[in-house]
Amino acid sequence: MIYPRREHIIRINHQVIKSTKGLFVPPDNLSNPNSLEWVLNTIQYPLSDLYETLESKASLLAWTIIRSHVFNDGNKRTGMVALETFLKINGENIEATDDEIKEIALYVADPEYKKSSKINLISWIYEHKI
Repeated sequence: MIYPRREHIIRINHQVIKSTKGLFVPPDNLSNPNSLEWVLNTIQYPLSDLYETLESKASLLAWTIIRSHVFNDGNKRTGMVALETFLKINGENIEATDDEIKEIALYVADPEYKKSSKINLISWIYEHKI
């Protein structure tokens, strides 16, 4: 399995911010670097069998970026692009409209659905894989 690196996720966020004219705080726009380090370590070296599959790892990556506000801006978009990129570099693709991607990202970000959003995001990946 090929894993994203810290620099790769930061680059994704930078591209998202440039394309949306969002807030970028130099040098890397990170507001919660510990969460980014944690998730990158957890998906690569899981301490349990909860994150064994590519889909569960991609889900945790996106979920953590979105829920932990890893960046100063663009967390939902960055999380979803990171999810798609992680799947793609490992030979998997999803097919979803921009509205579907936005809808699941908003769902994950909603504090009301904190507990169910992890499982639902994994299910969403399986439903949209091609």
